[in-house]
Amino acid sequence: MPRGVINYGHGPKNDGTYDPGAVGPDGYQEAAETCIIGTKIAQKLQNNGWDILAIQDGDLKDITDQANSFKPDAFLSIHANSAAPEAHGIETYALAPGGVGEKIAREIQKELVLATGLTDRGVKFANYWVLGKTIGYPAVLTEIAFISNPVEEALMHKDSWNETVAEAICKGFSRALGVAYGETKKDGVGKVLDVAVLLYTKEDYWSGADVAVKNGDCAIFIRPDDHSVPKEAMSAQKLIVVGGPTTGHPNEILLSGKTKYDTAQAVGKYLG
Repeated sequence: MPRGVINYGHGPKNDGTYDPGAVGPDGYQEAAETCIIGTKIAQKLQNNGWDILAIQDGDLKDITDQANSFKPDAFLSIHANSAAPEAHGIETYALAPGGVGEKIAREIQKELVLATGLTDRGVKFANYWVLGKTIGYPAVLTEIAFISNPVEEALMHKDSWNETVAEAICKGFSRALGVAYGETKKDGVGKVLDVAVLLYTKEDYWSGADVAVKNGDCAIFIRPDDHSVPKEAMSAQKLIVVGGPTTGHPNEILLSGKTKYDTAQAVGKYLG
């Protein structure tokens, strides 16, 4: 079984503070986007037979310490780029030219550009902490788009775009390592899930992620703009709804309230 580490860039720190990463012109935080993309990647790779360690941590040493203890076949860090508002496109980093690290970076970069149509800024090399301190296995870091660019930040608000990005990364990552990969949508075509979490909007993601962890890192779905319920979520044996109205699922747990604070309170009570 192949083993991989997926690092969602930025997040909570040991001192109790929170590193949001870059913040877009509309206020969207990089850490929120990397968590959404990273969770999708981890679920898709697990569905394809990978043993995955997922890490979101604002302390770089903690990330590499956990990764090195896990001894993966490869490491992938997900980020969103930031610069001037007009900067745009995708770039992927490896530590140095040559070897498997560069191969993974090139395959991921190729798939992302093909799938999204965004500008190809190429494969680059840098001694970033997560690339230089991961020992004994290849490591790459991909900047999926510019959160500082209003157009590309707007793309990040679309679940369909996030799904496309995650699928492209999984294809490139797997191909570079010689691992067969079958395309998956959400948590697998035709697979009936034991448990799924359904969020009303992206703003419910942090609460929903904790609920998913309590249920064995189960699949997370977000209602589209028309607030319909994805069929994969409705087919799950148990559906936990975070925010918004009931779905009518026969085995539903509804964690919702009139305001986002009421919803957070319901989630907190559920988590104990």
